[in-house]
This record gives sequence, C-alpha cells and structure tokens, in this order.
Amino acid sequence: MKRPVPLGVVLVLVAFAVTSWAERDKTDQQLRLELSLSDGSRLVGVAPATSLRIVGPVGKISLPLAQVRSVKFNEDRETVSVRLVNGDRLSGVLDMRAIEMKALFGTVEVPVAECRSMVVLKGSDNGLVLYYTFDDDSD
Repeated sequence: MKRPVPLGVVLVLVAFAVTSWAERDKTDQQLRLELSLSDGSRLVGVAPATSLRIVGPVGKISLPLAQVRSVKFNEDRETVSVRLVNGDRLSGVLDMRAIEMKALFGTVEVPVAECRSMVVLKGSDNGLVLYYTFDDDSD
C-alpha cells in the first residue's frame, strides 16, 4: 500500500526546484571574460560591467557585452576590432583604460595596454575540465 507524501515534503521539494532553477538562470546570464595578455598568460573572470565603450567613425558606441563575441586589440593597443554575436564587426578606439573583472582571487583591473584579445563567455560553459588521451599502451 502506498503512503501519501506529506504536504510539507512536497512544498520543500517544489521550493528547492524553483530555487535551483532561479540560481541556474542567474548563472546562465553571467558574462565571463577571457583575457589573453601580452605576456602570454590568460585570465578568466566575471565582468561587472554590462557594456563596452568604443569610439568609432560614427561616434561613441556603448555595446552591450551580451552582444560581443570577441575583441582583438591591435598592435597600437588603442584600436580594437570587435566581433559581435550576429557576425557584424566594428573597429574603433576602446574608451577604457582598464578592464575590470572578478577573478578567482579577487577583483582585478587589467590595463588595456596589456591585452591582446578578449572573449566574452556566456552561461556556465566552463570549457574543457579534464582531458585523457589514452594513447599510452601501459596498464
């Protein structure tokens, strides 16, 4: 004979499911930045800013970070080429002296002069976590 599940247990399970869904949705909307620096290192963190300011031929543009796929810093470290998620490309001067982000070890401000490229990552796509080649024939 089946015993009915107490209403309190059902409410707790529903509340847990709704909370988990809301937290997942919040995480999926966070924008993370992956910066490639001039010394060859790479830095990943969460972007507190919501836009990227560029001065282009048509004037000042404030691009929502959610619409930016990548930014390539040119050799002069002043001009950038921006690739958007819809395939459009823009060029101009980045109207920022530093890029701020929250990394694993705290808030960091990276001077634009030290950046080679920036990729905007959306959601919880953490990329490669573990890689096994299984090429070795040993036990």
